[in-house]
Amino acid sequence: MIIHTSNTPSIRVNDLFCGNIYDFIVSGGHSTSSKASGICATTGESISHAQQHVLARKMASILSETGFGANFDPKAHNGEVLMTLSANSIYSSPVHWAALIRGGTVSPASVSYTVNELAHQVRTVKPKVIVASKAKASLAKKAVQMARLKCVVLELESLVQDANKHPEAEPVKFNKNTAYRRVAYLAMSSGTSGGTFKAVKITHFNITSCIQVCQKSAPNRDTVSQIASAVIPVSHLYGLSKFLIMAPYVGSTTVFHEKFEIREFLDAQKRFQVNSWPIVPPLVVLLTNHPLVKDYTESLRAHLRIVCCGAAPLGEKAARDFLSAVTGSPDGVIQQQQTSRDKSKSRDSGFFSSIRAHVADPAAVGITDAKSDTSSRDQPRLQIIQGWGLTETSPTCTTFDPLDPNLHIKACGKIVANTEIRIRGQGQDYQKAPILIEDYDAHPSKETLPIGEIYVRGPQVTLGYLNDSHADETSFEQCYDPHVPWFHLKWFKTGDVGFIDRKGRIMVVDRTKEMIKSMGKQVAPAEIEDLLLSHELVADAAVIGVSNEKLGTESPRAFVVPKSGFRASDLRSWTDKLLPKHKQLHGGIVIVDKVPKNASGKILRRVLRERRGDLIEGVAASKL
Repeated sequence: MIIHTSNTPSIRVNDLFCGNIYDFIVSGGHSTSSKASGICATTGESISHAQQHVLARKMASILSETGFGANFDPKAHNGEVLMTLSANSIYSSPVHWAALIRGGTVSPASVSYTVNELAHQVRTVKPKVIVASKAKASLAKKAVQMARLKCVVLELESLVQDANKHPEAEPVKFNKNTAYRRVAYLAMSSGTSGGTFKAVKITHFNITSCIQVCQKSAPNRDTVSQIASAVIPVSHLYGLSKFLIMAPYVGSTTVFHEKFEIREFLDAQKRFQVNSWPIVPPLVVLLTNHPLVKDYTESLRAHLRIVCCGAAPLGEKAARDFLSAVTGSPDGVIQQQQTSRDKSKSRDSGFFSSIRAHVADPAAVGITDAKSDTSSRDQPRLQIIQGWGLTETSPTCTTFDPLDPNLHIKACGKIVANTEIRIRGQGQDYQKAPILIEDYDAHPSKETLPIGEIYVRGPQVTLGYLNDSHADETSFEQCYDPHVPWFHLKWFKTGDVGFIDRKGRIMVVDRTKEMIKSMGKQVAPAEIEDLLLSHELVADAAVIGVSNEKLGTESPRAFVVPKSGFRASDLRSWTDKLLPKHKQLHGGIVIVDKVPKNASGKILRRVLRERRGDLIEGVAASKL
């Protein structure tokens, strides 16, 4: 067995936090701080770290009146379930924490769900309480009726307004054994093989360990001076862990956006001097090409220092085009530093004024430690940092520290502390690749590289899936080794395909379920997509495999969002010169208005496979 380990020394098992997530956040030392924890991008209203904690404990008292948490059993793996259904808000954290304080389990639902999708989640996790925004309360009630389940539906706005009438509840305390197994979150995921959404059991220990190993491995990534924009939904574990747990733990500030609207997003960056954008690849592409961005270049160059990109791979050309658009350099070195600021007087909004403060100047809410330059004063730089993980890994397995000299724009990071990885292909484990990630694109025979499915184990790996033994059996490989910690006794089969280069950096190539078997060889759609996106007349692209009766094999087909002057025949000729025969677009080219993607930026290949009646260009028609 070939096991790849982290370059970062492990945290001793006894030093990994064992307890309630809420107590872990308090242990960060910012629960009494008057500094802004959350700011509403739309209104400028804010809530301090101290106010968030008080509000969470008062909300926990309200939940207790509904009976939530009354039957707390420290030996039970699952607590009573509270489902959330609301857009990103400065009140997202207190709602989650209130449930955790009561010993409950939180199951976040996406505001983009239809009533059928929401009813499926209700049936799966069986919530006792749903906290929904006023705009989504009716949908929640319809889903509960459809699921034929008794459940209390509370409106978030009323919960906030009524909180001051209640005392502060004391958090339920967990011993070590309870924290190891107690489920904090039931997060919905399609699993490693796709299909119907499943509920992933994420424990308190999974979450707190993940935060600790990330901080150990990348101490300069999430810091007290960070001011981050939250457009990634907190119903997604990436957004949830970043904005509702990591940020309050380190004492940073988050600017919450209910939805992505580009002018508001850029205005908020300028107004609050945002220095960190955790975003997904589609937003990188959009920001690169949008004419509004040039109006905000001064503020972006003055303050923005880190773009964290996750949830889906970001191609190198897309990344460098973004850096060029913002900084004037494909390497992110800022060409001209500007320092002007917009300041205006703060005012009280009046709405929920007892716990809110209106923000116009960051200093008005205690943001006095923001730093516009985390590297050299002579050469400030904007960095794109990619990470990799899954819902099932709480969510991080690899990341980069911003000061790592081996950080590379194509790599997904290095293995975080206490985490181990195997690369499995053709029934065997693979060593590191004999190349550097920088040389991957030019490698003459990628088929010879040690690329395989990534297996992972560590304290952040989920217990498994709720009431789905088949998914558990197919997703894990048991390990019987008396010399490893208990959380290393099983390997999670991620379904992601990639390799580790000579410097220990990971590159994720694609998903096992998305690989195309063309002419007897494996083809990664992401590789062809990266090539297509490097063409000057391609705005966006996606690739799937289609049945090719003429060749008797599966062939790649491209779905392309064109720019002015695009011709499919020219693109086909161009790609044929750059790709070996089995990777060429023998399945043809389809012109589309947009590539379907989910909220986290992943291409919805299922939607593309279901298309019928498309005009296939660049080749004779091929059947799906």
